[in-house]
Amino acid sequence: MEAAGWVIGIAIGLALAWQAAEIGRAAWRRREAKKIEDAAALGWTRSLRPHDDA
Repeated sequence: MEAAGWVIGIAIGLALAWQAAEIGRAAWRRREAKKIEDAAALGWTRSLRPHDDA
């Protein structure tokens, strides 16, 4: 019975880690979208400075 407790504990831990990762990825996507929106609002066509071809 003790082994079942360990298995359930590990399963819950993995589920919580998965949920935290999903929340982190969603926040990262929102930050990236905000950067693109800000660049578009400023009239930029690219969010990165183009390289000088000399």
